[in-house]
Amino acid sequence: MKHPLITAGLLSAIGCCTSSAIAQTTPAASNPAEQPAPATAAGPGVIVPLPPPETLNGPQQDKKPVFGNFQYDAGLPERALDITVRSLYENQQVRGPGGASSFLESGSHWMHDLEINARQPLGEWKTELNTLLRYADSRRYDPETWSLQRFQMIASDRKNHLTLGDYYATLSQYSLNRAIKGVGYQRNLVQGDDSNYVRVVAGTFDARWDYLYASPKDEPIDRNVLGLRAQHAGENYRIGFNLVSADDRDNDPVRTTEDIFRQTLPALDWEYRTDSGARLSGEHAYADTTRKTVAGVRTQLNGSAHRLSGDGTLGALRWRVRGERVSPNFYTMGGGAAISTTS
Repeated sequence: MKHPLITAGLLSAIGCCTSSAIAQTTPAASNPAEQPAPATAAGPGVIVPLPPPETLNGPQQDKKPVFGNFQYDAGLPERALDITVRSLYENQQVRGPGGASSFLESGSHWMHDLEINARQPLGEWKTELNTLLRYADSRRYDPETWSLQRFQMIASDRKNHLTLGDYYATLSQYSLNRAIKGVGYQRNLVQGDDSNYVRVVAGTFDARWDYLYASPKDEPIDRNVLGLRAQHAGENYRIGFNLVSADDRDNDPVRTTEDIFRQTLPALDWEYRTDSGARLSGEHAYADTTRKTVAGVRTQLNGSAHRLSGDGTLGALRWRVRGERVSPNFYTMGGGAAISTTS
């Protein structure tokens, strides 16, 4: 009989921050509706992924400027340095005949997280650095003793958005919609308008930073991606063209019996909203994929995927329809699709 006993647990969070804000004078608004929106509760350093380009989200509302994966709030200072230290202490004793199979580690263990968030304006550009370093002497919390958990640098003005490091690459559902480690750049075609733009992403699908600078035993095969999205939108429509090239590293030393893939995937997505409020949208993609076995045998997988959806109101009745057709040989390395069960 196993009798695990956690004798002590201590969780402490020490936050120290120094910040200096550029003072700004704003005339008082006579109309309450003109009062500035309150600051969000997200706080500095919270990653907010860019919204996927699938919907127009109803009537357009005033938005706060979005830079990279962070959403800058008007209530946050443009110049600031925030340093947060979080520490966790555990002391555990495992007794009993089944103690050897327990996932708990006997003895005392520490984990420390050091998070640094810095914001600094450079002329018309806003920049931000966000990083998280971790020390852990328990493999329950991290397979490495020292590790880089997050690294992200952002620079943006009214027309350009640049993100280096951790980046959520959003092109479309079928082409690319996942987190990468690399670079993301968006150029707005009109200053202050983020609905007409060109977006370029490049990086790797590695889930951890030590997969890039070290060789852990559980490291998967390196998978790299390069993507492009161009979007044009009006008051009641949006159309986007996406092109993705992805490939697995052929000579990766961690490869054993896995197949590797190489792919080129163009996709077109669109949305139209009628005057009555009905919304129609869809996406059409074609994947040209090559699969290669360890023995060097190549197989060509060519397939297409299509989805259509619509919703609206008819009097007091709310309606919604959706249809999707995905061929069995359609394979997306960075997106997602529900494979049809019939050919």
